[in-house]
Amino acid sequence: MASATEQPRAAVIVPIYNAAAVLRDCLESLRRTLTADDQLILIDDASSDPEIGALLATFADQAPCPLRLERNA
Repeated sequence: MASATEQPRAAVIVPIYNAAAVLRDCLESLRRTLTADDQLILIDDASSDPEIGALLATFADQAPCPLRLERNA
């Protein structure tokens, strides 16, 4: 894993607004592709779909790299 002073190998930013099926596919692809040396930033733009929260919680437990989740109100 990259230390605090090292830059990640890749940083991926994913904007989210509903579309749970698309998000599920996206997160599965990222889980297979990213490594501990990468960084992932997920930005939820106040999704109204309750499945989004469940997907993000499950993915956070399985994330292959440092994960940051931002939520817009």
